Amino acid sequence: MVRRTVTAIDADTGPKRDPHRAVQENSMFHQSSQDGFLPEESRSDHPLAGEPPTNERRRLGIGHLTALNVPPPDLVTIAAQAGFDCVGLRVATTTGQERRWPVDVGSPMLLETVRRLQATGLAVLDVEITSLQPDTAVADYEHVLETGVRLGARFLNVTCEDPDPDRAADTFAALVERAKLYEIRPALEAMPDKQVRTVEQARRIAERSDGGGVLLDALHLQRCGDSVDDVRALDPALLTYLQIRAAPRQEPGHGALPLAALLGAVPDDLPVSVEAPDLDRLAELGPQEFLRDRHDAARALLAPATVTS
Repeated sequence: MVRRTVTAIDADTGPKRDPHRAVQENSMFHQSSQDGFLPEESRSDHPLAGEPPTNERRRLGIGHLTALNVPPPDLVTIAAQAGFDCVGLRVATTTGQERRWPVDVGSPMLLETVRRLQATGLAVLDVEITSLQPDTAVADYEHVLETGVRLGARFLNVTCEDPDPDRAADTFAALVERAKLYEIRPALEAMPDKQVRTVEQARRIAERSDGGGVLLDALHLQRCGDSVDDVRALDPALLTYLQIRAAPRQEPGHGALPLAALLGAVPDDLPVSVEAPDLDRLAELGPQEFLRDRHDAARALLAPATVTS
């Protein structure tokens, strides 16, 4: 497999990119002391590689939804300063009401985001968000994959609005096949207001693909009626990462499944991402302090969690 790393080639333009070329470009070594770039990291040195020794040192990321009004380059810098290991970036939207950041291939914002990633050493856990609709074609999300590979993203967040489970499974399988060319793994998230509402439904669709995964969200699991036993019954190879809510003065597992039990039901090295928006608190504290609060709250939640069988 071609080793993937974040590079500075992202100023390249063109409406459609050869995915093989995109991955090859991202495997090249590019270092510029003038731009403050860091040397290329090997996969074994990558912030998402290796196994953390304890829950309190699980790889911890921050989802873009937590501070969606912060531009991607600034989110990378602030997240690194707050102590996060990785970041999720919202490079696409599913509704016309949400502002879409201009991070397509060839954009100055994408290039600046790549520079910030290299300068901080932060990894990109996932890019979002894609939605399986009845008329979805894989080509609809080619630009998301093109952006994702240049960011070094590991996963692609997917939700489902298609009421036909067989058609949704076929679309997801096709997306998984296309994403392989970019070395990105689509992860299907069950949500109570979507057509895929339970981890069992997500499992069935993911298993019909050749390599797709399931994204867990502690709050959605509770709202969907799933239990820790439902999570434990999943094939660990299907799991991609776990989203949690975390805020100062929040009780562990507040509004979601008990965190210690949930962590005991998933692999020890499964990354955790904080998705905890609060517009009022963000405006009050400012992005830097807000993200640091989220980081510290998440680490406090993880600290007492012990892995149980």
